[in-house]
Amino acid sequence: MPGSVAEQALSRFLAGRSWEALAREIAWTAVRRGDHAALDWLTGLVEARLAERVDRLQTELENASPELPPEHLRQWPDDLLGGGVASPSDRAARELARLYEEVLGWAEAVLAERRRSERRPRVAYVRFAAR
Repeated sequence: MPGSVAEQALSRFLAGRSWEALAREIAWTAVRRGDHAALDWLTGLVEARLAERVDRLQTELENASPELPPEHLRQWPDDLLGGGVASPSDRAARELARLYEEVLGWAEAVLAERRRSERRPRVAYVRFAAR
């Protein structure tokens, strides 16, 4: 039995890559112009963020009520372009592409914040010896 629309779209989106490879790809894209030492810790954060967002997307797609197709599609059910309606799998693919960009932007923001915090002067507590 085939999986849900979201599962099928995710499988196509991964295109043979593992979940971990997708997270690493996003992390690499975020750090490629910056601190490569961040790649390992950022990959874990990206993987967790991806899991959260994909789970939410899957729930949204499964709970979406299908729209009644226009009369054109009732007469010509295979004419999606002529009917002006995208299939649920098309919507899932678009949402996954948007999700990828969203998580990438989030990863870049995490890196930027870390860089800012590393540049901030730190308050040093100096212990003075009694004279």
